[in-house]
Amino acid sequence: MNRYFGFGDDILQIDKIWHVIKGPFRFFEKNKDKDEELINFLTLIIRINVVIMFIVEGFQNNDSYINNLILLVSVLVLAKVLASISIKIGSEILNFFVRTWTRKNNIMAAKRIFVFSAVAGLIPAINVWFERLGLIFYLFLITIGIAKQYKVSYKHAFMSVLMVFLVIAFILILFLFMIIGSVESPLAAIKGILWYALGEVGKV
Repeated sequence: MNRYFGFGDDILQIDKIWHVIKGPFRFFEKNKDKDEELINFLTLIIRINVVIMFIVEGFQNNDSYINNLILLVSVLVLAKVLASISIKIGSEILNFFVRTWTRKNNIMAAKRIFVFSAVAGLIPAINVWFERLGLIFYLFLITIGIAKQYKVSYKHAFMSVLMVFLVIAFILILFLFMIIGSVESPLAAIKGILWYALGEVGKV
């Protein structure tokens, strides 16, 4: 039962959180964790996040206390499953972009980077005003992780991260054009984005 829910080695995982924050360069350079250890670590991060959010929401909005409590219990129970799915999808996406830019393929490295960079998610969970700080720290950790785990230059690591965020941003803008503009297809949305961009350039 403990193995399924992911309880049992939280003290070890908390120690890793401290080492990621204290010395990310050395941590990413030395870390060789495998799947089970990575799942346990992200499971703890998810649980800490949802507990912090529950406490903060509880102080701010008493009306939704019951709903938040149900969400808290659900996430605590399913955290290990959520962690496993997130690692699988997130690492594949990250490895694809790093491989595209650097020609290096290392799915285990991508898993470690994806998992340990999630430490940055604890910052905005504490306070919404820390969202930008959390995002900066997240980009910082991913860049270091790619450089150390894939053994590439920081320039290539940063460009890999930039590529990921540009593609995600483009996809989000694409969907916004499809929803707001009521267009019928992604191709029409792309045309709309291009026409908008050309219009903005023409104003300069």
